[in-house]
Amino acid sequence: MKIQHLETEKAVGCIICHDITKIEKGAFKGALFRKGHRIRPQDVDVLLDLGKNHIYTLELDADDVHEDDAGTRIARALAGPGLELSGPSEGRLDLTARHAGLLKIDVNRLQRINSVTDVVVATLHNNSPVQPGEKVAG
Repeated sequence: MKIQHLETEKAVGCIICHDITKIEKGAFKGALFRKGHRIRPQDVDVLLDLGKNHIYTLELDADDVHEDDAGTRIARALAGPGLELSGPSEGRLDLTARHAGLLKIDVNRLQRINSVTDVVVATLHNNSPVQPGEKVAG
């Protein structure tokens, strides 16, 4: 993976490697574009209006995986039929219960995933009672 500093007009299709914040006094303050966002043609004027004439982007190598794609793959590998995925955002997804029941965690699988460098999955304890909409992992 390689970080580049590009003119905004030449960055269409590239991945932003940091949050870009917008501040409107008394109205809005927050990330307008999140790290990992792929710049679209319609984003260029917005970025220029924010004073972003140049932007840092991330170029993935052929064997790299975007963090949102990696997070989605991991979440799908963990989620059973009673769980729903939400996200991704910055490589993170949450898993919530679809219905009331008893959460079953494959502890060995969870430990294997958490042994991967830079990957962390936190869950409720195995055999925890859960309610619909309750976050059980993320």
